[in-house]
Amino acid sequence: MIEVMGLGPAGTRAFVEWIDSKGSTEFPRSAVFGDSHVPTELRGVMIDDSRTFESRFEWGIHLAEALGAMEPAFMHSQQADPVWGWLCAVWIRQLTKGFSKIHAPENYIVSREGHMQRRIHRNAARTTCILAKAHGDCSRILLDRPMHVRGELTENLSATKAYMTHTGFFELAHSLYIGENGKPLRGAMSKPKKKEDWTPGNRAGLGSVRRLISFLDKLYHTFDTMAMSKEEMLARLPGEFSKFIRTRSHVPVGSPGVVSNNQSPSN
Repeated sequence: MIEVMGLGPAGTRAFVEWIDSKGSTEFPRSAVFGDSHVPTELRGVMIDDSRTFESRFEWGIHLAEALGAMEPAFMHSQQADPVWGWLCAVWIRQLTKGFSKIHAPENYIVSREGHMQRRIHRNAARTTCILAKAHGDCSRILLDRPMHVRGELTENLSATKAYMTHTGFFELAHSLYIGENGKPLRGAMSKPKKKEDWTPGNRAGLGSVRRLISFLDKLYHTFDTMAMSKEEMLARLPGEFSKFIRTRSHVPVGSPGVVSNNQSPSN
């Protein structure tokens, strides 16, 4: 167990230089962790740095529990940025699959300079912890990925702060797409064909979580989806979601609110 810290400027530079080199040298542990400090807000907070995780979900739950004293306002603040970089450095071997899959610096370091300000959501520790803390088990739909996998859907959703805090969306996605074994159901994450590539009878990707996001984006023009409950959104899902609705036994097929599934994808 070690006390949670935040990277200082020198430690951050050493980390970024190593990332930019794509791990061509040994991870500069002494340089990275040699310049670190304990944030006042997290003084005395401990984490188990020896833990290995099968998924980002497991990691997120561990971070959320360990950082329970961290207020949401602080988690999103600039003052917390060094903490997220430090946490990524602690688990950098797992996040890079033994240093073999090293992504861009913004995946491990939070920077608010220039265009990097728009990429804060890509930080592995920050987004994973915030989602797990806000949605608990319902965050599985996005975080049930190996530690080294960023997840395109997670990145896209976390770029919109509204979805990060949309409780109804996460509860609905969890109830539709997570099976009894705690894993996503088959087809839950599938990417549908583009409208121009779609042919009648092709149902690949229909009803997936990606389509759910697309549908809710359109529903937003008529309803305040951010204020809608899981049940309210469920009642308005079109027929393409009937497969997952049947699987989870929420609404019998043909019930009010479940319309015909003879429709093509629209993007």
